[in-house]
Amino acid sequence: MWFELFREFLHDLKQNRTRAILTLVAITWGTVAVVLLLSFGEGLGNQMLKGMMNAGNRIMIVYGGQTGLTFEGLPKGRRVRLVEEDIDILQQVIPSIDMISPQYRKNVQLQYGKVSVTTECEGVNPEFEEMRRMYPAGAGAS
Repeated sequence: MWFELFREFLHDLKQNRTRAILTLVAITWGTVAVVLLLSFGEGLGNQMLKGMMNAGNRIMIVYGGQTGLTFEGLPKGRRVRLVEEDIDILQQVIPSIDMISPQYRKNVQLQYGKVSVTTECEGVNPEFEEMRRMYPAGAGAS
């Protein structure tokens, strides 16, 4: 029975050679396309996760803001600025904080000879390196 089926298959293959080759190419191309798309998606997902984890895992970022209520005659909408002493208070009140770092940003103008550029400068504590996984690269920038 199997021999007969195989013989019939070979006969049909000889009769419709172009159709068989095109079908084989289409099935192969479809399989390769699906594998490539799945591989690309998996790689992209891994890179996105890696990038997000390098931005910081289990971190909390706190910004100053403005008040939403009036208080003892003061109007609502007052600016609330965090200061360096707030770090010590937070660490005393919340003992589960492992690392903490303030982050200061300011636009500065840098000048070398006749070349001048305005850029953002950022200041942080040494713990920031480990918190945000920002380790210096070897050999400098090229």
